Amino acid sequence: MASGLFGITRRSALSSFSSRSLLRPTTLAKQSSILSQYNLLTKNDSKNLEARRSVFNKFGVVEQHAPNRMEGSWHWGFERGLTAALIPALGVSAFYGGHPINDFFIGFAVPIHAHIGLSAIIDDYVPTRRNPVAHIILVIAQYGFTLLTMYGCYIINTEDVGLTEYVKKVWKA
Repeated sequence: MASGLFGITRRSALSSFSSRSLLRPTTLAKQSSILSQYNLLTKNDSKNLEARRSVFNKFGVVEQHAPNRMEGSWHWGFERGLTAALIPALGVSAFYGGHPINDFFIGFAVPIHAHIGLSAIIDDYVPTRRNPVAHIILVIAQYGFTLLTMYGCYIINTEDVGLTEYVKKVWKA
């Protein structure tokens, strides 16, 4: 039989994939037993209430937090939905001019969008575990500035020309 690339024959290459070598336990198979333990612990059994609160892995115990609507997919979906809704709202304002309903939506959505982005920056660069006091001060300041911004947008929308016209005036000045 002719040797192929690097002197490996077809027969020797196929023999390395014999059925016995495929059935040997691997690290992936060992990890699946950890997954099966996790699946047993997460079943809705009232007997295993205390066991469900933690999952055992090869490094120790990993804490399981209670589900929260403001974490995970709901929070991510809200952020993406708000961002997606801002695109047509800003486009309508840019091309067709201001409308009170659109201006109120923008006055609400833009500060909330900025608030969510700023909270991610604060969480990343000033974590609670390293700077608990600075983190609390920044979060309080963030909420204060968000509320002041929303109040300012409300004042511009109710007592002035509206956000769209206001931005046009500032842009032309």
